[in-house]
Amino acid sequence: MAEAAVGLASAILTLTIFTFDTGKSLYEVLSSFRSQKKGIRDLKTELSSLLSIVATIREDVERSKEAERFEPLRQPLENCSITCREIREMLDACTIHSNGESDSVRDWLSLRFHERSFEEMKHRLSSYKSTLNICFELINGRNHTRTLNSLNELEGLIRGTREDLEEQLDRVLRTVNDSDALSQENLRADYARLKSSIESLSQAHKVIDTNHPKIVVEDNRAGPDSRAIFGTDTTQPHFMLNVSNNEAGKGALMGAGIYTSQTLRELLRDSRASETTLALQSLQTQPHSTDDTDIQSLLHSFSVQCKQELPSTSEVSSSRRLIISEHVSTTETLYPPTTPP
Repeated sequence: MAEAAVGLASAILTLTIFTFDTGKSLYEVLSSFRSQKKGIRDLKTELSSLLSIVATIREDVERSKEAERFEPLRQPLENCSITCREIREMLDACTIHSNGESDSVRDWLSLRFHERSFEEMKHRLSSYKSTLNICFELINGRNHTRTLNSLNELEGLIRGTREDLEEQLDRVLRTVNDSDALSQENLRADYARLKSSIESLSQAHKVIDTNHPKIVVEDNRAGPDSRAIFGTDTTQPHFMLNVSNNEAGKGALMGAGIYTSQTLRELLRDSRASETTLALQSLQTQPHSTDDTDIQSLLHSFSVQCKQELPSTSEVSSSRRLIISEHVSTTETLYPPTTPP
């Protein structure tokens, strides 16, 4: 088992070093050009960002005792190194008889190599680099508590990168059948790499989904002429609200969602404590914070403004086992008691 872990660490480290060296070599060649057109500058920027990410990965791999954590980086690293190599091959095919003069650089920028243009390859590298960065961010997140905002930002990055990859995948599919045999072989390999990156992003999205705090309102019944209101007047709540299989009796008022403050006040007008009930129960035993500010914030979002005063923080925490965390390490589930007929 120990030998397997050492072998995995060695393989990931070797791939990391190879990716860094391949990207650095391409960056140095581009820097040697007399011409520094925008396309070249943009590619150098992408390479500089890639080298920074890979250097950080290498540092983490070298000092980590859990090599298996870095296995999700294998395919993204390979995709980045292969793309850097192919861009270099495009460059060599165009400038082999030149010294980086402007005409050769212009030819290279407009060249199609195995049915792929320079712009397409630059775009491909950017998407692969983004995939690598996302996977690495999630690996780091397992050892550090993440805020919901940071997860939302990462989720947006996943969505945007996936859209870019899917567009590139469509272009490859449209091109492959009309290409010669050699180009078809390269395009099929390109297709496989694009698919692997999309799969990496799918796995990353699953990780984020498991970390989002969730409030579940399900299998509840509001009795006749009763009221059961679940939700918040916060326009951007820091949780996911899932509602399903709830039933309202005759004359009952039942709702779940995000309301304006005015609507929520109207729904709760003249309400009595016995008419609307709220119970919060934590299903997690992970470390948590019971900071008074956080508790009051959640109570503001979900509690009913009844005529009686809300229980104190200590009463809520003990009697209802209310566990609050500013960070997404806890899942809360909402199970209101069934209102009797």
